[in-house]
Amino acid sequence: MSHRSFTARKRLFFRSPILLAGIALVCTAISLCMFYETIVRQHKAYLSNEVVKQLNWLNAIGRSNQWDVRRTWKQYVEHLARTPIVGKTGECVVAMKAGEDVRLLLPGDAPDAAPRQFATRDALGEPLQQALAGNVGTMIGRDHRGHQVLAAFAPVPHLNWGIAVKSDRNEVLMPFLKSAAIIALTVLAVIIVGIPLVVHLGRPLINELEQSQEGVALAIHATEHTVQGLGPANQ
Repeated sequence: MSHRSFTARKRLFFRSPILLAGIALVCTAISLCMFYETIVRQHKAYLSNEVVKQLNWLNAIGRSNQWDVRRTWKQYVEHLARTPIVGKTGECVVAMKAGEDVRLLLPGDAPDAAPRQFATRDALGEPLQQALAGNVGTMIGRDHRGHQVLAAFAPVPHLNWGIAVKSDRNEVLMPFLKSAAIIALTVLAVIIVGIPLVVHLGRPLINELEQSQEGVALAIHATEHTVQGLGPANQ
């Protein structure tokens, strides 16, 4: 092995821990992204199932009241008080169209309270806008308070309502952020400890190879000198 080749390989050895650390960071970032997508997907599935359950309740209550809006809403609010949505910020909200106006029905209101009236649909928030438009699905958007929420929505055809089950996005992200922080700190600790350790363990081997390289170089030089010294005598 030439001296130049040995030097290049030595340089590569000392750089390899940094390369491995970079690969570890990239893999960690990819894993965290997949973890985030899994959490959001699972929460969307939960919200979608909750919307289906609430629609079934609304349809059952509506049929029993011949689709009378006030009686249906009063009983539905009483039902929500007994079975709240899971989570600190979990909430089920309903909007209804009344001619050109829209009204928001909040479970926190008293059963006999009048719905809150809004001049435009935009004030209802994005999930309820989608529900009143007849769409079904999940989304991340702003609610009637202007908060970023993860929500599932659907229309209530018989009552001309829209329903949305939602949670604040921060509550959904909190478990991910805690887990991501633990994983990131663990990986960084391994990198910080691992790189010096690999270099420390590999340095004696590099030193031995350097000494062997120097010994081989001296032997070759001595041999060449000897051959050159014998050349004229042989002639």
